[in-house]
Amino acid sequence: MNVKLKSKFLIVIFIFLLISPIFSQWTCRSKLGGYLKPIKKKSHLLWAAETTFGYGFMTDRSIKNAMIFIGADYSKKNYQFYFEGGTKAWSNSLNGPYQYSSSKGSRRIFQKQRFGIREGFYRFNNKKDKNLTLGFHSMNFGDYFLLNERGLGLSYIQKMKDFQLNVTGASVLKDFSRFGTFCSVHYLYNMFHGRNLAYIGEEVGETNFAGAMFKWVPSGKKKSSSNDESNEFSSTEKKKQILKELGIVVYNEFGTGIDNLRTHYGLMSTIELPLKIKVRSEILNQNAIDNKAVIYHVKASKQFNFASKGQLFIQLGYFNKIDIDNNAMVYTSFSNLFIGEVMRMDMMDIPLYQFAAKHRIPKWKLHVKLQATQQFTDENISEYNLAIGKTFFKRAKLTTMFSRMEADVLDETYYMARAELRITF
Repeated sequence: MNVKLKSKFLIVIFIFLLISPIFSQWTCRSKLGGYLKPIKKKSHLLWAAETTFGYGFMTDRSIKNAMIFIGADYSKKNYQFYFEGGTKAWSNSLNGPYQYSSSKGSRRIFQKQRFGIREGFYRFNNKKDKNLTLGFHSMNFGDYFLLNERGLGLSYIQKMKDFQLNVTGASVLKDFSRFGTFCSVHYLYNMFHGRNLAYIGEEVGETNFAGAMFKWVPSGKKKSSSNDESNEFSSTEKKKQILKELGIVVYNEFGTGIDNLRTHYGLMSTIELPLKIKVRSEILNQNAIDNKAVIYHVKASKQFNFASKGQLFIQLGYFNKIDIDNNAMVYTSFSNLFIGEVMRMDMMDIPLYQFAAKHRIPKWKLHVKLQATQQFTDENISEYNLAIGKTFFKRAKLTTMFSRMEADVLDETYYMARAELRITF
């Protein structure tokens, strides 16, 4: 099939799906942690494995990839040791002809292959008010967009009645970061060069972060007392709360690979409006040499329940900044918003909006997801994504993805269609 026919084929599929009732996905896909099982009866050592195969077309190329990961978990009382590692292989027809093995002379299926770890940590959790994680692990200290990363470091959570303190710090390595080859599949697409991307170091100590988040989560409980002749007792009633949480954030990025030290601090909150519409907002002051700015994010979301027909979740978010220094750049290297299946837009691409919806029907083991995003400056990138996933035999999941992309730096509108089969055992 030549390039023109591929393009027409993708356009027809995309238009057909757009006129159907559809909704979307915007996260990394992995179910390995949910399938851990004892290595033998009554053992504290658990294991699971996951393999993924993907194949697809874009307007000017074909793409394919394969992944195999194995996870091991040893948990006893309040302690946990966890490891997850594996290999990835991929090819992109734009990278030239396939390589050949010099030893056997046989054709290789993939052009590149990587081994590595995705998680490797020790965790203490008393299941009440303390959680400490040390090692190589995924990190998010509870704010709404500033940190979503995988690094070598520490995460600590302390709960105190209606209050919670999260503290985290780590060094991030290029190959194993969330934007690296062991989470996202952006290396398959490689649409165009020259975009503003955060620099991630190749050695421990080059690119690091440390931060803390302290929030108040009002319980909404109101004490009331009554008397039933002989016994006086107290009862607790749930009071409706408009304010769901309120917090403060302090965050810093530093290291030998970061030439412009930057600090962020500010406020975050979640409120619930009538019709159970939740609104999350966060505003941060960025303090960096010649790049001082105020960064903000607002996101509204609502969930609809349709009994046997499942749940529909809708959200609309907006990201922007107010310059204090002229033409200030946003420096948040580890936010990893992953907006767009192909473009994977992040805070450095703001201002932009994101609409996302996901419809899940547990009875049919089916979900349908949609995402739309638009960048308003620089390359004026826009992307529309559709993902349809179906689980078979409890352990196999087939996801089909379709995307449409436009940008000032692209000569034409690009389309992508890709299928991904994930089997967990």
